[in-house]
Amino acid sequence: MPICLVSVLIGNVESPLPLSGELAEYDIFWRRLFARPTIGAPTGLLYRAIHSCLTLAGTAEYAQQQRHREMQAEHRPTDYGQPLDRRLLWLIAALLIAIGLVDWWYERHKEQRYDPHIVSATGRYAVAPALVKAVIWRESRFNPKVRGRVGELGLMQIRPIVAEEWARAQMHRGFEGNLFEPRMNIEVGAWYLAKLLKRYSQTDNPAAYALADYNAGRSNVLRWNKGPAETNSAAFLAQVTFPATQQYVRAILKRSARYEGPFEKASARPHTS
Repeated sequence: MPICLVSVLIGNVESPLPLSGELAEYDIFWRRLFARPTIGAPTGLLYRAIHSCLTLAGTAEYAQQQRHREMQAEHRPTDYGQPLDRRLLWLIAALLIAIGLVDWWYERHKEQRYDPHIVSATGRYAVAPALVKAVIWRESRFNPKVRGRVGELGLMQIRPIVAEEWARAQMHRGFEGNLFEPRMNIEVGAWYLAKLLKRYSQTDNPAAYALADYNAGRSNVLRWNKGPAETNSAAFLAQVTFPATQQYVRAILKRSARYEGPFEKASARPHTS
């Protein structure tokens, strides 16, 4: 198992002998499986790791066969040990579990690494930290280097024009920060989200309207908030004509509810100096 993990880090393990028999069939199966498009799965890494394990297993099997032939030639009893397929399945299962645990740890760490910036910025602008974090999750999946199709930048996909608005609101002559820098991006994004929430403060759920504005713009929100939808968020979402915006709002609200607990627990902990 450690040898296979090292092989993942340093490159493919190759053997001068080509894979054959069951090993070749396993290799074809896993290569075809991970060739399918998936979201968020390190398929290249998984196949590379499995191929390395198969190669190691093939090399070990070849060495075992050589030993078997030598012992037969010497008229000594032979011992193959566990069947190849059982060893191989355990090896691959252990590898996939290890990679899954590493991926889980990395995703968890990635989601929490910006929490101090989120708490700091949302405290200044009176925005729920869970909502800001959910926007980051939806907009960039916590990747600070993301570029949008129409010029949005960073964690919260901030447009330069919004950064200029923030700078003027802070009495600066212009925006001189870097929107790829997480702290600055969250600062501007939290300010902008607070501005949108205040814009719809007379509704039953300002976050729903603010998120629709964040995603589709003010002009579209004004088209959708007619009649009861002017203050009723359920009616408003029903009148949103962009399915992607509906999904965007609902996904962030759901994710925000998931993040509320950890932030509440963190704020309840006693601060030590």
